[in-house]
Amino acid sequence: MNTFDRATELDILGRFSLRVEYKESLLQAQPQTIQNFFLGQARLIIQALDAGKQRIRFSFPEYVLRPLSSKEPLYQKESLSPRHRRQQVGRLLRRNDSPDLIQNLMDRLFELRRSANTAISTCADLLCFLLARQLLESLPEGKPFISQGDPHRDSYASNPDIALNQTIQSASRNLETEFFNEKMSCFYLPQWVAFNSNGELILPTEQEAKERIQCMRNYMHRLLLVLAIDPAITGENAFRQRYFGMVSQWTHQGRAYAQYQTLQIIHTIRQRAQQNSLNRGLSLSLPFFDDQALELRTFDFEVIPPGRILFEPFFVVQAVEDAKVRVSGDPSLNDTTKHHLLAELDLLQKSFAFHQHFAPIGLLLQSNAILSNLNHEVQRKISR
Repeated sequence: MNTFDRATELDILGRFSLRVEYKESLLQAQPQTIQNFFLGQARLIIQALDAGKQRIRFSFPEYVLRPLSSKEPLYQKESLSPRHRRQQVGRLLRRNDSPDLIQNLMDRLFELRRSANTAISTCADLLCFLLARQLLESLPEGKPFISQGDPHRDSYASNPDIALNQTIQSASRNLETEFFNEKMSCFYLPQWVAFNSNGELILPTEQEAKERIQCMRNYMHRLLLVLAIDPAITGENAFRQRYFGMVSQWTHQGRAYAQYQTLQIIHTIRQRAQQNSLNRGLSLSLPFFDDQALELRTFDFEVIPPGRILFEPFFVVQAVEDAKVRVSGDPSLNDTTKHHLLAELDLLQKSFAFHQHFAPIGLLLQSNAILSNLNHEVQRKISR
């Protein structure tokens, strides 16, 4: 599914949070057999999604109680005909260019919720609410953040996650906190932590880090799916705890992973420079974490154009300087993402600036420029 940007998500959190009370009262007004029926259908849909099936079938009950008024708890029984009760999304034989099954499901549920038949729209509302809740409950809850003022803080001194925990907690304060309940604690999932608070890999191999990064990405996408199925779920603390906790952890770990990859790029460039294998051009794809789109992305720029040009570290310094100008003026990036990406570029630039062993010509060019500026300054003072 297409991910929302942060502004859209937070707008949804504010606009739809009160509707959970209406959905909950509508659910509780149904007989227990009807509640169990919808719950069973929601679980069938989740099983089909997790199994990667190409077709999803679900049903509506024989009748449903729909509200007569939005102000008074009055409900009326409405029956559904057999042809309206059976629903199907997807086909067994799909062409390669067919839309994604999840998107088909979303479109179908949206269509049912907008039906002129109030019994169908009520059933769709209830199914979406329970489907979102079941998807949410299937996600791990995680551990609570440890507050700075926690009286039991000293007992966590031996916990290797404490520094990271505090870092993520600090990052969560930078989120739009108007949607937070101050009495509500957020969570993080230590089993998916790959980098410590200093951005250092704490796992034996990078492959394990990639697997944990993928787990966090999948978790975030599942949360966005829950949000898309029924925005009313944002009124529940269980969603907010998982959402804000994972946004903080995903942002922190995503930035750390991007920094780790940047250091790997620097190492590779130096290694290939020693082997004289960078004399036919050099283009870089610098990783960074876009905290507005909540995705790992790359910033592409050219260091040396294709051709037989001897590599000099000065070329990296100059290319990064030009890249910084592009990043600073890029309207598609928010301020925090720009700051993060500029830090990545600065790290790359400083790794090759004035590096005697790798950049004799670059050092000479920069030294000449410095001397030239000094001479101009001297001449200006003499002219006075």
